Amino acid sequence: MKYMTRAIICAETAERLNLHDDYGWHQIAWLAFPGRPSSARHFLTRIDYVRDQVQMLILSPDIPVRPEGWVDSRSSWETLAIRNGFLSSKYYSFKVRACPTKRDKTSGRRVALKTMEECEEWLIRKIGNAGCEVDQDRLSIAIEGYRSFTPPTGCNGAHYSVDYCGILTVSDREKFTVAHKNGIGTAKAYGYGMLLLSALQ
Repeated sequence: MKYMTRAIICAETAERLNLHDDYGWHQIAWLAFPGRPSSARHFLTRIDYVRDQVQMLILSPDIPVRPEGWVDSRSSWETLAIRNGFLSSKYYSFKVRACPTKRDKTSGRRVALKTMEECEEWLIRKIGNAGCEVDQDRLSIAIEGYRSFTPPTGCNGAHYSVDYCGILTVSDREKFTVAHKNGIGTAKAYGYGMLLLSALQ
């Protein structure tokens, strides 16, 4: 990925634009990449509510455009290029909002992992698949729970949201680079799975 975009909008304007659940943000994120209505998703997003504002982060290979309506006195839209060599460090602090799940053996459907132990085991496995190791002594887990959404079809859905932060050590650079590009876990089209990284000395 080449670019990180930080977009901020006040909560009132977000509500006016129907940005009140994961599906609304999913839709407006697509508007930032016009001309790709049926293309595969090539970017990751994350949504954070900060007091009376909402922040959307977009990690993408090309520069997104500011959607129509993203205008109020407190809104902003800034895209920065990710510096060369950013993914070459050995140690990083990280944050990730994820939907930890497992496949139910009876129904074959994916079900949410809800206990702290299950959520921790899931992350350690996923980060391991991403070519990294997690410092378990400095791992923080905050279980938010279900976040419901309603697409135009009217068929309600929900994602089980868990926030993680901690320190990781890179052991396989190639796998790590792929995970940074593609994210981890499910529901990546709805604001989950982006690895927010800060290189450590």
